[in-house]
Amino acid sequence: MPNPSRTKSRMLVVSLDGFPQTDFEELRTSRVFRRIEARMSNIPSSPMRSIIPAVSSVAWSTYLSGRNPGGHNIYGFIDRHPATGTLCLPNASSRKGPAIYRTLGSAEVSVIMMNIPMTYPPEPVNGIMIGGFLGVDVRKIAFPASISTELLNLGYIIDADTSRVREEPLEFIEQLIDIVRLRCRFFRQLLAGNPWRFAHLHIMETDRLFHFLWHSFSDTKAEMHPAIMRFLDVLDEEISQVLDGIHDADEVMIMSDHGFCGSEREWDINAWLAEKGWLIWSEESNKGLKRIAPQSKAFSLPPGRIYLKHTPPDHNRHEMNGHLGIDSSCMDIIKELKTTGAQCGDHPIFSDVLPGADVFYGEYSCFAPDIIAIPFDGIELKSRMEPGPVESPSRMEGTHTLDNAIIWLRHGRVVSCRPGIIDLFPTILSYFGLFESGMEGRILAAWP
Repeated sequence: MPNPSRTKSRMLVVSLDGFPQTDFEELRTSRVFRRIEARMSNIPSSPMRSIIPAVSSVAWSTYLSGRNPGGHNIYGFIDRHPATGTLCLPNASSRKGPAIYRTLGSAEVSVIMMNIPMTYPPEPVNGIMIGGFLGVDVRKIAFPASISTELLNLGYIIDADTSRVREEPLEFIEQLIDIVRLRCRFFRQLLAGNPWRFAHLHIMETDRLFHFLWHSFSDTKAEMHPAIMRFLDVLDEEISQVLDGIHDADEVMIMSDHGFCGSEREWDINAWLAEKGWLIWSEESNKGLKRIAPQSKAFSLPPGRIYLKHTPPDHNRHEMNGHLGIDSSCMDIIKELKTTGAQCGDHPIFSDVLPGADVFYGEYSCFAPDIIAIPFDGIELKSRMEPGPVESPSRMEGTHTLDNAIIWLRHGRVVSCRPGIIDLFPTILSYFGLFESGMEGRILAAWP
């Protein structure tokens, strides 16, 4: 039952995809985010840990479900279909376990959710749901369907076009500004015109900016730096207007799903496995997992996931897709990866390499990778399905980090010494006086 003291409380979450907490604090204290700061508390934000592996599809599935990947069954942007063993792109229908909007809705807490990754295709909710990243059709992006029609008429864009960012970086930044303005304006209309007690606005454009223009963001002398600062000023203005549309007593949470840093090098695990004889490329096919010859012993999917291949996928589907435990091959690969001696500058390629069974747990851990490699900050782990070099220059300017995400509350106080994104599910429920059995995280905040 809901806590009577919280029956009229409201909470707004604003998420800035991939925004690193240290950079956020620098921008806040240097007055770049002056408008947001004026509407929040004087307490600084706190760093927050993402989830392994630190990619948006996994992190947001953890936020939405309160589970690690073994509990929600999302391990990356690309996965193996549990029935066929072929590669697929997981979406909201692939995610298992509870969902925060379902738990809130069943307690009569109405919601407005906009643009959160892994919410497409949208499902019926007690309120409004607008799907986000990985959504493919504006006509089907929202529940109720009438919202999709409104967005289509507005020329709504789900995600930025990155195809010409290197040739036209200024045009790309202007596109990000336009997307943020339209998204925030429509979100403000939703807040003003509909009943709600929990609302969440997601800004994906920060992730896009950092992936492609990190150097221009971090280097104040870069040619594109003034344009990026203009984008951040617009972001500050638009979010502050969202905050102006709610009550002073409403709780506000500003957060991100992972951190970011400059990308130093790409390191291809499949190329390394092939070099060591664990993976053999097939000459008969050049598509997906069929590129991997039957006699291969292991292969990798991004980011850093290694699967032992004991049998061809069409011979024993359950074994091919199930978790095979820690065996000698698994430990041999872990040992070799840890002792490769590969360095990037003054640090190693990996911060750790672990058996999947040590990291993932829950009902769907049978589909977890046998090995998970965690890169050192600045290293992009690749798993290309074709022969190539183990090491190569980075194609992106920025890459994700496991640590240094943001958590910032307007009224509450973060009391956990090491908050993680998995803690947000129970924390949000606790704000409304609710509880969900089987929650894996901790309540990380206290309220007056």
